[in-house]
Amino acid sequence: MKEPRKRGKGGRPREYKWEYGPIVHDLARRGDNLPAICQILRIGEATFWRWIAEYPEFKSWYESGEKLGQRVRDARMTRAAEVGLEKRAAGYEYDEVTSAPGPGGKIVEVRRVKKHIPPDPAAIKYVLSNRAPKRWPKDQQVDLGEDTLAAFLEAIHGHSGGHASAVRRAVERRGQTDDGPAVADRPDGDAADSTHADGGREGADGAEP
Repeated sequence: MKEPRKRGKGGRPREYKWEYGPIVHDLARRGDNLPAICQILRIGEATFWRWIAEYPEFKSWYESGEKLGQRVRDARMTRAAEVGLEKRAAGYEYDEVTSAPGPGGKIVEVRRVKKHIPPDPAAIKYVLSNRAPKRWPKDQQVDLGEDTLAAFLEAIHGHSGGHASAVRRAVERRGQTDDGPAVADRPDGDAADSTHADGGREGADGAEP
């Protein structure tokens, strides 16, 4: 049995209008997917594909916008990957929140710990070999000594922030084979986190001049 067409408030299938072509072009160009486009046009996907089949100009508008939209989506993905790589190469901090059921079953925050992820040596190698290939060719063994790390972080942050020593120790612990970043140790050997709950302890943040 053939599925009935989606009907508007008047009980009839939504009629195509020529101005929908430029609209769908702009929506597709900015990267909107098909469900989002249909929602804005207030039509079902079946109606959308019917218009594609019945109206060549609508199809042309959509396909041209979709090509441009794919470039937009690719650019977004590329930028997201670049931001992630830069974050791994420079190191970052995040708050680890522990929650538990409180009175009445309401979820409450119990503990908040600031975690520090040191710069990832693998990401640093990748950045150096791609940003300055003549100086750091991919087949060259990159010296990840403390001086190199300090200079790299100085260029990013304007200061090394004591991260270089932490990265060097992290590299030594895993023999430069672990792909994932490790939580750095403070210079005095304590874990590089700080508990900010009711008289908690201060971590590596600002512990080293």
